[in-house]
Amino acid sequence: MTTQEPRPHQRIIAALTSIATAGAALSIAMTTGASAATPNFKVVSGPGYSVKLPVSWRYWRGENYGANAIAHFYYDPSIPWSVMTVMPDADGGGLCSPFQAHTLDLESPVEDNLNFPVERRLPGEGYHELSRTKLAFEGIVDPDPLPDNGLVIAIPPVTNGCYVHEWWRIDLWLPASDHALATTILDSVKVS
Repeated sequence: MTTQEPRPHQRIIAALTSIATAGAALSIAMTTGASAATPNFKVVSGPGYSVKLPVSWRYWRGENYGANAIAHFYYDPSIPWSVMTVMPDADGGGLCSPFQAHTLDLESPVEDNLNFPVERRLPGEGYHELSRTKLAFEGIVDPDPLPDNGLVIAIPPVTNGCYVHEWWRIDLWLPASDHALATTILDSVKVS
């Protein structure tokens, strides 16, 4: 009997602790992350993606989680625990609903490690479907104290109802007071 390897997103949790420690150690001044001034932005890109980040954000590292799963980590040294991960996964079949045949399930890459606030009373709360192939989410990943805002993006074509060319997951941990900034960053994500 073989045991299943942990999903790449579960393995990211361990890396988050070390990122947060590095971010906190590099902080010159502790801030809440809230800012009255509008930040300046820069476009950063990697293999198959681009995103607009505030100029204070830094690339931390890329981490290989398998043949088709390399997570790219960014952080803001002035905001403890702030992290963004951008990760593709070419396992398009992984977006098939286990409950309904031939149905695209954009929640499946999130369900395994995201806890939702207590206020989440109905199935689907914590999610916002932006399109048939794009899902926004918000929740908590233990032990991180900041909310996780993110996206799951399926790259068409969608065949047989749920098989896609590839899919991406973007996670962004920022203080709740910076929700507007998180939305701006996530709205700027482009993948191909």
